[in-house]
Amino acid sequence: INSAGTVSGYYANSGGFHGFVSAGGGISTYNVPGATDTLTFGINDAGTVVGYFRNGTGYHGFESAGGVIATIDVPGATGGTFAQGINNAGVVTGYYTDGTGDHGFLDTAGVFSIFDAPGATASTFALGINNANTISGYYVNGSGSHGFLDVGGVFTLIDDPSATVATDLYSINDIGTIVGLFVDGAGQHGFVGELPEPAGLALLGMGILGLSFARRFRNNFRVARVG
Repeated sequence: INSAGTVSGYYANSGGFHGFVSAGGGISTYNVPGATDTLTFGINDAGTVVGYFRNGTGYHGFESAGGVIATIDVPGATGGTFAQGINNAGVVTGYYTDGTGDHGFLDTAGVFSIFDAPGATASTFALGINNANTISGYYVNGSGSHGFLDVGGVFTLIDDPSATVATDLYSINDIGTIVGLFVDGAGQHGFVGELPEPAGLALLGMGILGLSFARRFRNNFRVARVG
């Protein structure tokens, strides 16, 4: 959802997956021409939408502005490119798949930066980005999945205190509120979290984070569970 309240998402029916944009109570269906499935995820304040689609050649990311569609394919991707978020500067984040697994990417005007979260052994999924270029997502290793924030290549690794096998971080807004889910013995639960102060402001404003803060973050992470 952008600051004007326009929502981007997707739905499924017998014809496959279809993107949609909802504004002012009206819903517009969105399908990339020639695609068998279209899934839209991020939308910025200019109304630019990002997501991914599937056609006869596989999965491809896309960016759509004013009805003009640009395909996003990370060089070297063999299993697909999946755009997930876009900020007001038009910077896109997401993940792609190759022969070694899943990796995060940042697309700045067609220039790609590739990254893996520290400790990731299988996958890094970048899912959200705010206007400070803070990226949110999660990574997978032998102990499960774990959330992360990435500011200019400096990572904060996040586990919900109640999680037993998974903490998946989806989105972050401009004041540092984060949302995601965690898994414990009772199942899956949504959460809303806040960065601890004052270190949270330093993380968002300056992109400076020490390892000692990363450790404190795990202990002081404040959550309001939903579900």
